[in-house]
Amino acid sequence: MCLPPEGYSRVMTESTAGAARGVAQALNQLTEQTSSLVRQEVASAQGELLDKLKANLPAAGMLAASGLAGTLAVASSFRWVLAVLEKRLPPASAAFVALLGYGAAAGAAAVVGAGWLKEAPTPVPSETARDVSAVVADAAGGTSGTGAAGA
Repeated sequence: MCLPPEGYSRVMTESTAGAARGVAQALNQLTEQTSSLVRQEVASAQGELLDKLKANLPAAGMLAASGLAGTLAVASSFRWVLAVLEKRLPPASAAFVALLGYGAAAGAAAVVGAGWLKEAPTPVPSETARDVSAVVADAAGGTSGTGAAGA
């Protein structure tokens, strides 16, 4: 067991107890402020993501509509198209021509939807990330000259 040197007392004086309370209060405030900042930044990131997702909804809707329209067109008109084509072509050729028509329509809708998605902003909270980076840089700049790390 290690004993304190002569003249050193383990008893806290009022000034050391007050300093300890001050440090505890400062740590509590720092914890509350950090927690509040994190909540604000998460809320900001959520809002930014929602805005970007809302901007992409028309493109996603177009892609979904193209898939649905393609399925419905194939399901409802396949036999009719074959019947019409079989009046002029053998059955195998008529089926092939119908396949080409449906494939071209689905491909065109997919190209339009993909083009819209390329123009849309990415669904990443980039503005919030920049804000957080700026806050961290400001905080690091304000404390970089103090402590052992800054020496």
